[in-house]
Amino acid sequence: MKKVLLATLGEAPAVVTEALDRLRADGVMIDYVVVLTTKDTYAQSALSLLSEHLPDYYSREVALLDARVLETFYDVDSDTSALEFMKQACAALRCAVSEGCVHFTGLAPDHDLSSP
Repeated sequence: MKKVLLATLGEAPAVVTEALDRLRADGVMIDYVVVLTTKDTYAQSALSLLSEHLPDYYSREVALLDARVLETFYDVDSDTSALEFMKQACAALRCAVSEGCVHFTGLAPDHDLSSP
């Protein structure tokens, strides 16, 4: 059974690779990554870097399966954007389940929530 990591991506692609590395250290080998991100310029740059980096870093054992971009938001900073984010996350999870994949979710922010 294929294993999928559903991860959020802001400005730091290392959040995704750190989740992959932690899962690997625990004996969980992820096959695919599905990323949830926004249309923010820095988030898009991080997505580009991640998509270039994943195949080589993980010897083509991990692939970026999908990137779901919240096209109408630059950040998840309101009730409306949070609702859209959750809809996209649920859709991605439903898709993984329908494909017969086991999924792991890493929905951690890549910035300090205590900062304004």
